[in-house]
Amino acid sequence: MILRMTSEDAYLFRHALLRDAAYQLQLPGDRARLHGLAFEAIEAVAGGRPPEPAPLDVSREARVTPHPSDTFAVELAEHARLAQHSSRSSVGREAPTLAALQRIYLGRAAANADRHVDHGTAERLWREYSEVVRGRARAESLRRAAIAATRAARFGSAVSLLLHALAFHRKKGDRRSEGITLGNLASVYDESGQLEKAERGYTEALALLRSTCFRRFQGAVLTNLATVYKQTGRMELAERTYLESLAVHRKYRERRAQGIVLANLGNVFRETGRAELAEKSCRNALDIHRACGERRFEGIALAHLALVCGETGRIALAERHFDEALGILREVGDRRFEGIVTGNVASVLQISGRIALAERKYREAIAIHREQGNRRSEGIELGNLASVLRTKGNLQAAELNFAEAISIHREMRNRRFEGAHLCGYALLQVDKGRIAVARRTWQQGAGILGQLGDTDGLHRLAAEMRQCAARACIRPFRGPSK
Repeated sequence: MILRMTSEDAYLFRHALLRDAAYQLQLPGDRARLHGLAFEAIEAVAGGRPPEPAPLDVSREARVTPHPSDTFAVELAEHARLAQHSSRSSVGREAPTLAALQRIYLGRAAANADRHVDHGTAERLWREYSEVVRGRARAESLRRAAIAATRAARFGSAVSLLLHALAFHRKKGDRRSEGITLGNLASVYDESGQLEKAERGYTEALALLRSTCFRRFQGAVLTNLATVYKQTGRMELAERTYLESLAVHRKYRERRAQGIVLANLGNVFRETGRAELAEKSCRNALDIHRACGERRFEGIALAHLALVCGETGRIALAERHFDEALGILREVGDRRFEGIVTGNVASVLQISGRIALAERKYREAIAIHREQGNRRSEGIELGNLASVLRTKGNLQAAELNFAEAISIHREMRNRRFEGAHLCGYALLQVDKGRIAVARRTWQQGAGILGQLGDTDGLHRLAAEMRQCAARACIRPFRGPSK
């Protein structure tokens, strides 16, 4: 194979070589002084020096007031680092002062990456920051790197970082910081589908925080624990835990956290057949996030509201809310939830009879879930895609998708969708003439949905069962045997 190089490629290659050669010809002290000059020049044109941020604290969010220099923070930190090779820079600063400036700009660069939802860059910069600080600040920078890694679906890296931070807090006997960091570790297990580990971690974190009387962060842990209860089908316990969390957040006037809990409560109400309560809860969450300027959570609340509208027959309104939600999620770079909402869009398309479009959207959602390592959502959309394939008459592909989806649901302890997709699988078995297998499978699925209190879902599936049974000239199946 012959590689052809354009004149522009050749120029860029030679330019890079010449630049590096010219740089290496400078004596180390001269290079350091030039980096000091570059630092001073960039800082001057970038709006001057920003205020030094407050010390990193595990119990305080990384809220940093934006500054014009933030765009150049990475370059400023690097020039400050390289200028330290000289005992004194051209601007008259001793090396320790340059080290302090490196820390200021590196910390601001990491916080700026967090603010712009650039998770990969944020993880890298918090890791770098951990190398230039010590003690609690180092443990906290590792924790923040882990949060960024989790959001980028780099779960192995997140676990490793959090275990290092946990070891520091345990060595120091700092039970409050240990509890918060353990809650973060549980979140990694939650996001990666290890729900048993997640539940144990949240429960242990909650006990640690209660032992230190640190009520404020307990609300966040309670919210996450409630979500695990919901995902594993314990709806009454989930609802009680969300309400407990909401009370904590209201006590401390944490509006954003209240909005998050209200949106989750809306999902519980929707999945247990209380559509009016679900809509009210989602709209309250949406109002809070808009008032707080929380764009990401505004998009999530809109998606929850769209689901309620779709399931109550207001298809056009649901689609408008979904479009707005997807626009916001793409704007803030939340790829994981973009995949979830794409699957929700597909479900509304399926409800409204646009089967080809629904199939395309389900496949798009599955691709995003696999890219993001979102195993739970992958299972949901595989089962939903199977129902679309069954509608199209592609029974072999539908059966494979149902089997894979049900396997994932059991692995992830996703009881609600295990029940729903077992019922869908039973309908497929009727289509294939396997009536005895279909009856047993239906009773399993209907039994799970009955235990969870998902009466609306069971009624919808029962209506579909009656139609399927009529075509097969058999009596419709009932619920589980007593």
